[in-house]
Amino acid sequence: MSKSDADKIVFILNKHEQACRRLKPVYTVLELAFWISVVLLIIYISGNNYVLTAFLCFAWTVFWVLFLLHYFPKVFLFLLFWQFQ
Repeated sequence: MSKSDADKIVFILNKHEQACRRLKPVYTVLELAFWISVVLLIIYISGNNYVLTAFLCFAWTVFWVLFLLHYFPKVFLFLLFWQFQ
């Protein structure tokens, strides 16, 4: 691979990284909107059964946090270490 090919690859990777950084707030808003929509759907479906509503909302929140911990561990480690500084 020539120098120019390596430069092209680095340029493409840098552009991709910039795009990911720009879209991160959009992804965060979409994650929160998805979480809120599921909670509202749970409340609507369960009706007047408050125990079921509370349990399902709690279970959904726990599942969501575990999902985020699994797929984005760097964020949570950063928050954990930042708290103890």
